[in-house]
Amino acid sequence: MRKAKIIKIQNQKGLALSSSKGFTLIELLIYTALTAIIVGLFGAILITVTRIQGHQNSSVQITREMNFLVNAINNRVRDAHSVSSPSTNQLTINTPTYPGAPTLIYLEDSQIKVNENAVVSVLSSSRILVDSLVFTIQADSANPSSTSVLTSITASFNTTNPQSQITRSVQTSASPLLLSE
Repeated sequence: MRKAKIIKIQNQKGLALSSSKGFTLIELLIYTALTAIIVGLFGAILITVTRIQGHQNSSVQITREMNFLVNAINNRVRDAHSVSSPSTNQLTINTPTYPGAPTLIYLEDSQIKVNENAVVSVLSSSRILVDSLVFTIQADSANPSSTSVLTSITASFNTTNPQSQITRSVQTSASPLLLSE
């Protein structure tokens, strides 16, 4: 093995200067710049992943809420023996459970509400804002038992973060199973 030579240089005052191990100022600046670039890249990746995760969480929550709403409305329609729609955003359902008191499903204050046996309950949660609720009754005059209720719901995820803002629309159809003739 070769031994490294240490070069001694004397400065103007006669003190010996030696080349010793360590970093020069330029080397330190280069390492600091590279570290800053790497940290910046990882930070940008972390921010992007966090945004995508927030968007996906919003999407999953609004999809769950919409599925719950559709199932709750369709179950009530299927249990009906007659349905009517006094306006496009209201549905009146007569069921054997409450024969004298029809159930009313309607949109109010960006929430879907159900008035069942004189008790009003909110069907949608505060996580979503229902933008529109439209009921369309499709009846065949030749065959009254083929009546169906088409339900259209449009809702937005309730957030102030513009990157998590999601709007979903769903259409579904259900037929009453116990139609009275």
